[in-house]
Amino acid sequence: MPVLTQARLPPAASLDALCALVGGARLVVSADTAMVHLADAMGVACLAFFTTHDPAWRVRDYPLCRSVHLRPEGLPPALEFPRGAEDVAAARAAWDALGADGAETALRGAWAAVAG
Repeated sequence: MPVLTQARLPPAASLDALCALVGGARLVVSADTAMVHLADAMGVACLAFFTTHDPAWRVRDYPLCRSVHLRPEGLPPALEFPRGAEDVAAARAAWDALGADGAETALRGAWAAVAG
């Protein structure tokens, strides 16, 4: 099965082009972005990663979406609404504490739990 990533595709020239791309996919893997909502609207299975929002708020009514909550320790609650540089610094510190290997381990663990 070929895997397409944004790095291998030019940016969509229009919303129509983006819809065609998502509509032709067998699976969309995305962070919490419009792609999750577009995939659901088009009936395409989706694996969605969330860091700040509770996934239940976003995709509870999306039958083809599996959600994974990736929240490192120390990340302030409700960070989707940062109140300033201090909140941003706290979020960066929480993710940096994982290190590159820790972030990859968290993603692989989340994928394994969903793919089960």
